[in-house]
Amino acid sequence: MEYRIEVLDSSGNSHESEPTQIVLTDSRFDWETVTEGGITVYFHGPVITRANSLLDASLQTIQNMAPILGIPTEGAPINVTMYNNIAEMTDATAARSGAISRELITEGQAFSPENTVLVQGGSSRATGTMSHELTHVLLSRAVSGARGAIPAWLNEGLAEYGNIDPGVAYDRYLEWGIDTNKIAPLTSLGTFPGDPDLVIVSYGQGRAVARFMVEEFGTGMMAALLEEFDSSRRLDEAMLLVYGVDRRGMDELWRESVGAFPLVDEVIVIAPTARPLPTFVPYTLDNLGAAPTSTPKPAETPSPEASAQSESTVAPGEEGESSGGCFANPGGPIDGGMALIILAVGSAAVFRTVREKQGT
Repeated sequence: MEYRIEVLDSSGNSHESEPTQIVLTDSRFDWETVTEGGITVYFHGPVITRANSLLDASLQTIQNMAPILGIPTEGAPINVTMYNNIAEMTDATAARSGAISRELITEGQAFSPENTVLVQGGSSRATGTMSHELTHVLLSRAVSGARGAIPAWLNEGLAEYGNIDPGVAYDRYLEWGIDTNKIAPLTSLGTFPGDPDLVIVSYGQGRAVARFMVEEFGTGMMAALLEEFDSSRRLDEAMLLVYGVDRRGMDELWRESVGAFPLVDEVIVIAPTARPLPTFVPYTLDNLGAAPTSTPKPAETPSPEASAQSESTVAPGEEGESSGGCFANPGGPIDGGMALIILAVGSAAVFRTVREKQGT
């Protein structure tokens, strides 16, 4: 946290102090620190060895990812707060959606503008979590001038690509997503889905695409892309300039490389227009063959409603955010064609019953 004091004297002169930085820590614990290369790790309890492991992981991550992101290895100081278990960390992390919170445990969280990272140091993969979250901070520096947020698939994909101790869960879920065609188009992964399983698939997909972009095209290309994006270009425009393809084109190249199902062109579905139905007078034994005493009043003809436009005709946002679609009300009117079939069958059944009774 940075602050300065400004004083206005009786003569109208303004006096301003030099900026001062302070670190606000979790007051529940007494903190100690280890520091090196602009990284400070806060810890409490007899866990200095673990704290040093996180410090080493941070320094290694900066050396690995700074060239890929196109930023210097030195920058503003970064503070890391290491909690010893989930119970300690829960109250310090930002809330997520209810479904995700019930199924997934947050083991790390980055606050990029504050250059702060929270890590659950008791995890078996704490160093991997540390490097993932630190990459978020580094990436935010690379695109600090961008006019839009970097989409989740690239943000989380690069962060997981920077993970120095990755597990196999993302790979396994991605394999399942590829085999079952559960992977979403990049254009719809501006934010990740709320389903916990699909969140893990999306992390794996993001990492795989980021790896493909870095290793297939070269590290300098990613740095160039982020530089173009930082200059306030839209992502598709920046990708076309650097890679020669936009998000969809990169998606198709990656899918082909991993044997995934190809992207499907959007299909426009036009809802049927309601049609007026003729009025049928039921026949009974009492009125069969008798002249009608009055002319039946035609049923009121419903005015046709405008056909609903397909959600697929709406162009996705630049960052790929997708909106939820609406489905027809299950309790709505029967489709006109189906209603005619039902009425025709019903009338045939009545005539058959009448004829059988006449024959007897």
